[in-house]
Amino acid sequence: MGAWDMDEQTFTVTPLVIDDYFLWDQEGDKEYDILALSRVNTIFNDGSTTTTYDRTILFMDVIEYLALQVFGVG
Repeated sequence: MGAWDMDEQTFTVTPLVIDDYFLWDQEGDKEYDILALSRVNTIFNDGSTTTTYDRTILFMDVIEYLALQVFGVG
């Protein structure tokens, strides 16, 4: 945030105390157990066949889990 002063030809910067990264800064140091996520993932290969993995955690599932824990949204 800031404001232009055209007469003085200056720009005054006003820092925001709470910005988009506030929650990340507040909650980012917490540890979360990603092993609590489901380990069964079914992949639809070509529409007719499927593959099920029972010992994997997909990276996108980890990202969504952490977003839900830190920001409260998926």
